Amino acid sequence: MVDDTAQYYDVPDVPADWNFELLGHVNLLDGMPLPDRFPFWVIPIGNLEGKNAAIYNQMDIRGVVRASYIEGPLNQTHLYDERLKEKLSGFNFRRDFLFAYANDDIVYQDNTKKVDFIRDVLSDERFKDSRMHLRASLAHDTKNRELILGEISNCARSYADDKFLKPWYESEIDMLRRPVERGGIGMPELAAELEKKGTLESLMKGSYK
Repeated sequence: MVDDTAQYYDVPDVPADWNFELLGHVNLLDGMPLPDRFPFWVIPIGNLEGKNAAIYNQMDIRGVVRASYIEGPLNQTHLYDERLKEKLSGFNFRRDFLFAYANDDIVYQDNTKKVDFIRDVLSDERFKDSRMHLRASLAHDTKNRELILGEISNCARSYADDKFLKPWYESEIDMLRRPVERGGIGMPELAAELEKKGTLESLMKGSYK
């Protein structure tokens, strides 16, 4: 959720010698009429070279850390107390992502271990009934075939005999095919796989591998 009371100034590639102090986070799902907003990735907010800024770690897709300076009040930011700041004191904005189980239950995760981390989250009993599209979004972020197929299969079974099944499935294929720079996942081979005759039916039965 973007705070329209503030102004933002983009830093497309944060220089290697700049420092960042973590102060809190923004959850893009805040303010949306959703039954659940967790667990999910959140955007680090803090002090970048003396100014408030949001951090967008894109090392895995573009090889850069991008930032946006924020001029104005941090109205949408969940600011951390000293206990949480201490817990997250090892956060490295060039290497790590922030992940929220709740607004006051935050962990950081090394980007290189994202697949194993999300696999653990998706198999956690606490989140087995989380909103299916939230779970699918987490799987998409990993670009891991096994995890993505697992969540697509769960969604397909939920949509069984529903008029939204076909348009939803087609939108998944389109998202997988589209390159990252166009807002997609960038997995055209998996998209082609899902288009094959009988794949959707197998996913709905939970038998597709």
